[in-house]
Amino acid sequence: MKKYIKNDCIGVLYSPGYGAGWSSWNSQWEEILCMDYDIVKAVDEGDNKKAIKIAEEKCPDIYTGGGDNLTIEWVPMKSLFRITEYDGYESVEIMSNDLYMYAYDEEYEKTKQEKIMRIKRTVSIRKNGDD
Repeated sequence: MKKYIKNDCIGVLYSPGYGAGWSSWNSQWEEILCMDYDIVKAVDEGDNKKAIKIAEEKCPDIYTGGGDNLTIEWVPMKSLFRITEYDGYESVEIMSNDLYMYAYDEEYEKTKQEKIMRIKRTVSIRKNGDD
């Protein structure tokens, strides 16, 4: 599926008004409804009615509640995100280092890489008979 991209970010649609969700209430079509190029482009051009019409063509039998409130969240390329919903009010939650901790130890990784390089050098020396 082609995505709508600006400034290295992907346009993700969500419906921030209480009452009905957009993609969260149509889970079988969730990815199309929140990231399809044509649907997002219509919203970006200010035409939510056109976006709803395109969505109805691409996703049969969808519930279009929330379509009038569609908003674009610009999500950085390759980011993990999810759309949360409470009482029809959708939000986009982007996983970032501010919200999550990263299980990584720079010193451990450096030591590990140095050990691998020593092993490769030893193997290379032995293959070439340069003991």
